[in-house]
Amino acid sequence: MNSSDLSLDFLEVVEQAAIECGHTMGQGDRHKADRAAVEAMRRTLDSVPIDGTIVIGEGERDEAPMLFIGEKVGLASKDGGRGRTLPEVDIAVDPLEGTNLCATGAPNAIAVLAASERGGLLHAPDLYMDKLVVGPSSPRVQQAGTRGTLPRDGHHRFQEDLHVEGSRLRREYRVRGDGGHRWYVDEGSAVLRRGHTNEFGRHAEQSTPDPVHRHDSRRTVAYGQGTILSLWRTNLFAITAASFIGFTGFTLVMPFLPLYFQELGVSDVGDIALWSGLSLGVTPALTAILAPFWGRLGDRFGNKIMVERSLASFVIVMASMAFVTEAWQVLALRSVQGLFAGYGALSLAMAIESAPPDRAAYALGFVQTAQRMGPALGPLIGGAVAQFVGLRRAFLVTAVFYFVALILVFFMYRERARPAAAAQTGRVTFRSVLAFENFILLLAVVFALQFVDRSFGPVLPLYIAQLGTPLDRVPIIAGVLFSIAAGAGAVGHHFCGRLLRHAPARHVIAAAAAVAAIGAAGYVVAGGTGLLIVATPLFGVALGVATTATYTAASSTLPGTARGAGFGLLTTASLTGLALSPIVSGFLGATSIRAVFLLDVVALATLAVLVLRLMITSPIIGTTQAPATDEL
Repeated sequence: MNSSDLSLDFLEVVEQAAIECGHTMGQGDRHKADRAAVEAMRRTLDSVPIDGTIVIGEGERDEAPMLFIGEKVGLASKDGGRGRTLPEVDIAVDPLEGTNLCATGAPNAIAVLAASERGGLLHAPDLYMDKLVVGPSSPRVQQAGTRGTLPRDGHHRFQEDLHVEGSRLRREYRVRGDGGHRWYVDEGSAVLRRGHTNEFGRHAEQSTPDPVHRHDSRRTVAYGQGTILSLWRTNLFAITAASFIGFTGFTLVMPFLPLYFQELGVSDVGDIALWSGLSLGVTPALTAILAPFWGRLGDRFGNKIMVERSLASFVIVMASMAFVTEAWQVLALRSVQGLFAGYGALSLAMAIESAPPDRAAYALGFVQTAQRMGPALGPLIGGAVAQFVGLRRAFLVTAVFYFVALILVFFMYRERARPAAAAQTGRVTFRSVLAFENFILLLAVVFALQFVDRSFGPVLPLYIAQLGTPLDRVPIIAGVLFSIAAGAGAVGHHFCGRLLRHAPARHVIAAAAAVAAIGAAGYVVAGGTGLLIVATPLFGVALGVATTATYTAASSTLPGTARGAGFGLLTTASLTGLALSPIVSGFLGATSIRAVFLLDVVALATLAVLVLRLMITSPIIGTTQAPATDEL
């Protein structure tokens, strides 16, 4: 076969595949992108004057609609090949290498084709291999050369020109292996690059005299620009501690806000309730609106600076609240706080950004545990602080809390340098974020989980009393149940990663929602508080698992350049559920308190079915593993 006769034909094949899938870039649908590339490549191959056979393709005959192994392609398979003797060619194809890259609008997705005479390509089982490109200075290359295991002509083979055909390449690359020159290739391409071993992240080879060694991700260089693995632990500690301190500080004084209005001179109970409701509601309302905006800025300029901006504003706002003299000033400061809030979503994005891919669920669960435990402990600490220093000075103590969180993030969290390619891919719109695979479904899941979680607050004390509990014991039993739910949710957050190691996120979310529905059903049929104490930890653990699994699934769907905006939208969904749940529970509870819990059961069961039927399982989620036991 004369390669020069067919090279331009094969080049057109990969070009057409790249052009077709290029129209799908950034739409969030990797299956659509792959299908477009496959169809274009198959169509163009049939116009090439060959008698071709696919030997490496999209799968076996029963696994792929076209370009399957053994499929005949080229003019010989059509009427145009009659009466002509065409070259017999074996072909290996990958119409779209990097389906997720194309779907998320990231660079370096390519269309691939290799061809040879009949029998020239090995039909091997599908597998993935780690590849490492090294130079002549590598100890292994020198050791092999000393033993004489390298062929003498191997040196001269590297002198030859390296021709690479692909949709994004338009030039000839020369690779040299002689000692007087460095290997070089255009570093802007995704073909071949020589650099320091640290740049290869988790593929970096360790120096060892053993000819065969096992790769240990906990001992080698972590992914990123040469970042040592322990760095992500430091980052995780910083963002977890800052989240715990910040969320604790937020609830340190807010439960006692009605008493503060009374201290400011508001005497009418109705007015106190009005000012308290407005002041407590304005911050989450503004946060729900602006969280996606701050997340988008975090994608462009870095999440760390956005979190520092939010914490610094909280220091100023909380300190200022200690010096207000009128009720409207509290409302104004709370409004300002809402304008600069949203660091909860950004901290989750930071946890994902700094953690290795196989530690994503662990990092998310750790931070979400802190965000759940902070509000649980905040009122207890706040009550003691207010009793000791007074309500006004309690705001100054809260400002100190936020200042400590700011210091932790500023000095301990080291944000990875944002790749230059990310800045060149253009702005990510909210519309494109919503188009990512499963994302709208995950928004609905977050909303439903938060809606169910917050439905207990307005009616639980009343339900406990309705079950025959003496009134003087209602507060302590309600407090115990709320604490059990918070602690169980934290446990669920923390151990979700272990479940994701053994099952895809779709199954974990659906199963957790089903278990939570069983826990909520315990409230529906309860005849006393004993069953509530049994059902609450089941409900809390399942809800915590489902929440962390949902955010983990979202993080694997979103590219790094859109993760802040995506998590901001998830925060909007969460806060919307938080705001609507008490209203619906209040109206429904006026008719029947059991009806509130019955609604929760129906919502969770429906959620489990929808996730199981509609959610597309991505292979990325399957790699999200929990850490080893010794790391917990």
